[in-house]
Amino acid sequence: MRLSDFLREAAADLRSAKLRSLLTSLGIIIGVASVVVLLSLGEGVRATVTSAFSDLGSTRITVSPSAPGRGMGGGAFAPISSTLTLDDVDAVRGLPGVAAAEPLVQAVGRVQSGEVTRDMAVTGTGPRYPELAGQELEEGRTFAADAQEAVVSRSAAERFFPNGGALGSQLTVNGTAYAVVGITADLDLGFGGGGGAGSQAEPGGGGSGGGFRVAVYLPAVDVMALAATERVGQILIAAADPAQVDATVEAVDALLLERHGVDDFRVDSLADLLGSFQEIFGVLTGFLAALAGISLLVGGIGIMNIMLVVVAERTREIGIAKAIGATRRDVVLQFLTEAVLISLVGGLVGLLIAWLGVLVIGQALGIEAAVSGWIVGLALAVSVGIGVFFGVAPAWRAARMDPITALRHE
Repeated sequence: MRLSDFLREAAADLRSAKLRSLLTSLGIIIGVASVVVLLSLGEGVRATVTSAFSDLGSTRITVSPSAPGRGMGGGAFAPISSTLTLDDVDAVRGLPGVAAAEPLVQAVGRVQSGEVTRDMAVTGTGPRYPELAGQELEEGRTFAADAQEAVVSRSAAERFFPNGGALGSQLTVNGTAYAVVGITADLDLGFGGGGGAGSQAEPGGGGSGGGFRVAVYLPAVDVMALAATERVGQILIAAADPAQVDATVEAVDALLLERHGVDDFRVDSLADLLGSFQEIFGVLTGFLAALAGISLLVGGIGIMNIMLVVVAERTREIGIAKAIGATRRDVVLQFLTEAVLISLVGGLVGLLIAWLGVLVIGQALGIEAAVSGWIVGLALAVSVGIGVFFGVAPAWRAARMDPITALRHE
């Protein structure tokens, strides 16, 4: 018999028991849909975050507090106490490979403009922070380091000055008035409702209803006084030459180690941060996909059980086929084709459900996620593999039947 004959007979057998075939393939449908949705959304999130990191440029370097011995680093609100100071920032600025360096520190203050009042985290930094964080200055200019001036994000301007005219107006932070001299564009990681370049150093950026996008930037010394601290939470650096980023990282590390006497900090380039994120996210996505894949195993076991039942039901039919000349190979291929077809149909239905799920969830999260070709190929290959693996035992059992005994079966 040709393969087309096996496929035609297998399709006819499945059509004759539609409900049983659907229930048999249900585990495969759920498993394939779950794995494909997780992998596709994972790839979408990875691409979105990678694009957001790339927008910062290839020269970005950060210095964060860390436990001595290179423990886990942290941002401005890390549980590890920072030992970084403004003097460290000035020293880093003097290195030959450094184009710019600014401190980053945060404190919670009461921000007010007219009748609008909000308790939120304000960010203390330097005049070159927008370019270091990859933020576009839409209007005005950046603040002077020694002036009572502020720069706000577009969302903050709309929040505190709903009638417009934010530029040139005054914003009060814990009773101290600041002139708004610039407005930056909102930055967003593209999913989860907020975030952006520098969001790692901007936890909490202002509570609900705007997240990181409602941001107020003040001179670092003012925010340090507000927080009653002489330490900064992080130092943002731009290397002068993209080709010398690694050398600049080493130079900054050596300088701060000499100044501190202990490695109570960590220096990371943007490539390091992105690599760490991709590694962790890849492991997490694989783990979740493996959990979802358990349903594929359950679906395969279900296929094997049903095929064993089918073999028992068609014992007489198998005896007749062998009596008129069917070989063991023909019997194995017939039942194996039926198992693979059940699994493959389940995989195709699962892919359709996954495609719809990725569209809906992707739009809800605000990420551009799609079912890529390699994921489709993997899903179909797994479906066929499961059909072959779990269909062998029933097919072989059918092939080993004695034709005389099978013909006597009632």
